[in-house]
Amino acid sequence: MKDTRYDNILGALYDSATHPDSWRTTLTDIAHWTGANEFHLLRWNNATQQPVFNVHSEGVEAAIAQYSAYFATIDPRRMLVAAGPAGEVSACQRQFEERYVERSEFYQDFLGAWGMRRSLSTLLIQDGDEQLMLGLIRASERGAFEDEEIARLERLMPHLQRACRIWNDTERLHEQAALGDQAAGSAGLGWIGVDRIGTLVHANALAERLLREDDSLVLRGGRLHAADADDAERLQSAIAQAARGLPARELTLRGRRSGPHACALSVVGTARTWPGVLVIVRPRDAARTPSAERLAQAFGLTAAEAKVALALLNGMTPAEYAESASLSMPTVRTHLSAIYAKTCTRRQAEAVQVLRALQL
Repeated sequence: MKDTRYDNILGALYDSATHPDSWRTTLTDIAHWTGANEFHLLRWNNATQQPVFNVHSEGVEAAIAQYSAYFATIDPRRMLVAAGPAGEVSACQRQFEERYVERSEFYQDFLGAWGMRRSLSTLLIQDGDEQLMLGLIRASERGAFEDEEIARLERLMPHLQRACRIWNDTERLHEQAALGDQAAGSAGLGWIGVDRIGTLVHANALAERLLREDDSLVLRGGRLHAADADDAERLQSAIAQAARGLPARELTLRGRRSGPHACALSVVGTARTWPGVLVIVRPRDAARTPSAERLAQAFGLTAAEAKVALALLNGMTPAEYAESASLSMPTVRTHLSAIYAKTCTRRQAEAVQVLRALQL
């Protein structure tokens, strides 16, 4: 027999991964499906011993404020799941004896004071010093969780973890994209993120304008294409190669109205930060003279990193730049590593190709 409730929750879970505003509704449904009254999603920083954020049921703001101010630091459930493997469901009724609960400051002065008693807890993600945890809490008068209710959460756990990882990655991507959009836009660059088959994932304001103009770049069925048929084949080939981790490609595209060389592209594989490929677009009428300041703006480089990047564009080797700037090679290598990270490349030749977009 089809489990409609489970299927509906599963669909909502993956929808919340990319639409975070719906997390409260989805987690409320999960809490009720597993026999809990309330939920609490907590990101905890072990270094600071403080919550990073809380997502919780409606109407429990005062309790969450108390928890964050003090009780989180003595919460035995949090400490228990923090030490265990991610994805394992811990039912406090199986972990803590009544004698312990009766003497526990946390249970008596916090949970008990709010009319709560039993909970299901789990560590969802371990990310450096930070841990994402979920607690499902049950009112005192409802008694212990039944085995079937615990099994429901265990059944859902792999999907819950996967959705939270997608959410985590998406939030980071949005932060990086916002910074990149601001820098790229001020330098006259369009940024277009596509997946491995060319489906649009993200476009900054300049790229959106270029797509609306329908001159050299177009969207067909949600996928990025060049307006000119010959250019379209070259662009698709460049995206496919970049998605396979091959070196970045540079292209110039014809415009329907603006003619040859309407814009120039760098097509770069960026699997570490995007779902596939980053297409950097420079319109023909954009400024052409590169400078350390423009490199810093476009790619978020520090002043020292921008100077190294400009030296690479001018044909210097890292060793030559180190000598001319009176820097040690380890220092220059550190700057190079930062340049690779910020341009989403892995080697010097790829970085130069991406940086060169400012010269087009």
